[in-house]
Amino acid sequence: MNLRLRLSFFCMLLACAGSLHAQSKSMCRTFFDSTAKLHTRVECAEALFSDPRFHFTFSGLPPGNGFALGGMFEDEADNVSSTGKLSSRQVKLSIVGSVNQSWVASGVFDFTPPLYTPDHNKAGDVCQRLGVFCTKTQFSLHAQGVHRSLQTISFYGLGARSPAIKHTFHQNDTFGGLTGNLPLTDHLAVAGGVEFLQPDLPPTTDPLSVSNNFNNITAPGLQSQPLFTHTNIALATTASALSNPATNDDPLNHTGPLMKRNLRFGFDNRASYHWYHGINDAPSSFQRFLFTGDESISFGSNVRRYVTVSDIGSGLGSRIFYFILKNACGNGNQKLTAPGDYVIKVTQQCNYGRLDFRSNLAVSNTGTGSVVPFYLQPTVGGSDINSQISLRGFPNYRFRDRNAVSVQAEYSVPIVDPIGLILFYDAGRVGSALSDLTFANLRQDAGLGATFRLQGNVVAQTYIAWGAGHGPLLNYNFSKLF
Repeated sequence: MNLRLRLSFFCMLLACAGSLHAQSKSMCRTFFDSTAKLHTRVECAEALFSDPRFHFTFSGLPPGNGFALGGMFEDEADNVSSTGKLSSRQVKLSIVGSVNQSWVASGVFDFTPPLYTPDHNKAGDVCQRLGVFCTKTQFSLHAQGVHRSLQTISFYGLGARSPAIKHTFHQNDTFGGLTGNLPLTDHLAVAGGVEFLQPDLPPTTDPLSVSNNFNNITAPGLQSQPLFTHTNIALATTASALSNPATNDDPLNHTGPLMKRNLRFGFDNRASYHWYHGINDAPSSFQRFLFTGDESISFGSNVRRYVTVSDIGSGLGSRIFYFILKNACGNGNQKLTAPGDYVIKVTQQCNYGRLDFRSNLAVSNTGTGSVVPFYLQPTVGGSDINSQISLRGFPNYRFRDRNAVSVQAEYSVPIVDPIGLILFYDAGRVGSALSDLTFANLRQDAGLGATFRLQGNVVAQTYIAWGAGHGPLLNYNFSKLF
């Protein structure tokens, strides 16, 4: 995407900064009416991209494959048996394409079988029991099938010192599999799965294509792509803590402290081990250890006394202060004019943003005579093929090798729904050996950007990052569908 189009996208996000909540498509009935207001048309557009059953989407294509547009169908159902056992199913189907002829078709089926019986744990809390396990969540199955045809994946060579010369290749993938997730406690779960993966790298005539500039040594796996069986096991931890002093404030309280703190801490980590076996192609077989972590702090507070328009006064500082609180505590979209209008109310929760510390590690292992195909090697820089962000100051897929590490510190805060602000610091590196992933030689960047939310989830971001040595980089990212 060129600079002008990126700036246009950034301005489009800011232009949508009016009130955007999950709306019904009925808002679109007056879209072309000459009397329709701007916010009605904006709410119609949001409804088209957030309807719970069918909606349009910009997500789904890996970066570098053009501006995507497609549709997504979702259907879900929950059931409670006569014995109280819970079950659920969810189906998601999508197809997304772009002007450069890249496209992705995918389907997902999630199923929670009715295996658990309602019970109470030793602490007296309600839980779902399966034998010795009594947890808030249940065993679930996840089936997925995907075919994608990607016209432009970037390749700069292998290693942390690869030259900044972009080559590209086409990649077609067909993969499908089944995974299961079993909670052992409310904060610990084990998972495992099997997948079949058939990659294909069709040659191209582009002078800068990978097939015309590399060989099977400088780009392992370029010559042929076998069918892979991919099995994995994982251990996931989820823990949280809340710092929120207990109070019993009357809704009509108009005196005393204005706020009490509401801090939420989250600790989400996952370690997994993967086996990729190239059927009839042992030299392409390898193993990989993956770790992902996200430690977060959500900053907030609860209102302890109400504030009206007449309480604000005429001082500039006071008006700015309460303007911020009005947006942070839930009434930012209301026009308040009467002296008795509530600016904030007792018990409202205020959101001052979230600080995330993220970490990712990928370590590959091969037997004698085996290699990791370059198209299955992890990348650091911009976004990877799964739309996961690492070094935002560098182009997408900039560094690629057998092993990779990246860390991030990111502060995100909603400004005016659905627009938010992010400030970030990234660091990362790739290497052919685990010993190459030292902190002394990490690439680093920092920057700021804007996020766009639908139904509370960030679906897109655009950002400016510094630190790569070539001046600021303006880029964008759409989240992966599922």
